[in-house]
Amino acid sequence: MELKDRKTNGTLHKVNREAYSLNPKRYILRSGREEGAPACPYGNHYQWIGYDLELQEYIRFTKSVFKILVKESMQSGEKVLETNTEKTLFDHY
Repeated sequence: MELKDRKTNGTLHKVNREAYSLNPKRYILRSGREEGAPACPYGNHYQWIGYDLELQEYIRFTKSVFKILVKESMQSGEKVLETNTEKTLFDHY
C-alpha cells in the first residue's frame, strides 16, 4: 500500500479489505489498552486497534477487515477477543 493510497481517520490510517488482502500477515489486532495505543477521538481507549507491522504504527481497519480478523481468531482458538459474541465485538469497534 503506497502512502498516497492510505486513507486517514483523524491521525490513524484506515486499511480496507483490498489493502489488507495484499499482505494480511502485515496487520494484527491489538488491545487498545497496550502501552502506546492511541486514544479514540473522544479520549477513551479503543477496545481493539489495528497495527501495521511493516510501518510499526497503529491503524484502523474497516469493518470488513475487522470481521475477518475476529473470525480467524475464533477459528484458531486464540484468546485474542474477550467477549463471546461477534455482535458484541462489532458494536464496540
